[in-house]
Amino acid sequence: MDPLGFDADQYAAAAAWASVLVLIATGVVIVLQLRHAEDVRRDQNRPYVVPSIVVEQGFVFVFALENVGRTAAKDVRVQFDPPVQSATFPEFSTVRMLNELTPTMPPGQRFRANWESSFTVFGENGPYDLPMSYEDTVNYSDMDGNELPAERY
Repeated sequence: MDPLGFDADQYAAAAAWASVLVLIATGVVIVLQLRHAEDVRRDQNRPYVVPSIVVEQGFVFVFALENVGRTAAKDVRVQFDPPVQSATFPEFSTVRMLNELTPTMPPGQRFRANWESSFTVFGENGPYDLPMSYEDTVNYSDMDGNELPAERY
């Protein structure tokens, strides 16, 4: 005698429903994995525009903006808070990459501009009157025109 009181047809129906539920659960897992794989692919193949300060010749601070991603960036805009200044290179604040939209920045592209001299910043001529830190925000889109989240440095 069956402990649950089911006959063979009821067990077959229960097994069929269990199989359907397993197939549905498997389908849901597959869809979630495909979405995750698409997110990973998009993150691996997107542009990444990164600002940095490079020291050259031991005393020149150079502002650099580089696309370290695997695809081109579009409509790149850099903004500083407070507005950027230089005592050594007064024309630095007029550099195009700081004031105009850069239409396209291919992977590996690096723009550079002399920013300041360490002799001016750390010299013996008194305190340095300009800001010692800035918040730098970079906005850009991928090649499909999808605006990527603003990145703050």
